[in-house]
Amino acid sequence: MMGVPQTNDLPLRNVRVADFTWAAAGPFSTLLLASLGAEVIKISSARAMGGFPAQRAADIDRYLNYNKMGITLDLTT
Repeated sequence: MMGVPQTNDLPLRNVRVADFTWAAAGPFSTLLLASLGAEVIKISSARAMGGFPAQRAADIDRYLNYNKMGITLDLTT
């Protein structure tokens, strides 16, 4: 019986991904990469909400960006 894989056993443990995605399919794809051990850095816009209604954006964002590092930038200034 196999247990839960440790971080050093994951296939993408040496991969770093810059995540500029904003619609559901993109963040979900990088969530899968993070689950496989990749270091994912989510780079968000200070102005965009990701294409979701405002009341749902925070919940969806929290779910899709689990296990990622992140930074929010306002590139207009």
